[in-house]
Amino acid sequence: RIGVDVSEGVQGAFPPGARPAVAEVDRPQIGPRGRWRAIVEGDWKYLENDAGTRLLFDVARDPAESDDRLAAEAARAQALAERLSALRAAMPAPPPRAAAGDAALDDATRRALESLGYVEETAPAGDARRAE
Repeated sequence: RIGVDVSEGVQGAFPPGARPAVAEVDRPQIGPRGRWRAIVEGDWKYLENDAGTRLLFDVARDPAESDDRLAAEAARAQALAERLSALRAAMPAPPPRAAAGDAALDDATRRALESLGYVEETAPAGDARRAE
């Protein structure tokens, strides 16, 4: 543990006896849409998302991840995809996600988001006024 709080809904683990790094991210604003999953084993990093995009990088040779090796290393990509699938199946299920609108923002978070331009209060439908 490195002293960083983990957000609710984030999961991850190294299964006993295994040392690949596995990650799953649900941030549609980052790159192509869809939930992304990745596995890093040795010098290779395999990524896939729910939209069907698959990528493979030799991170030792290409640390900037600019040369997708999926076509050239199809067998390696398939083996990593299967390993990722097996590791994900062995992990505990994430907690259920809250429905949109269920999460309430505390005042400090709301003010911080407003200062960055992410939250804008609007008047109810039919009311031409805008709360500033």
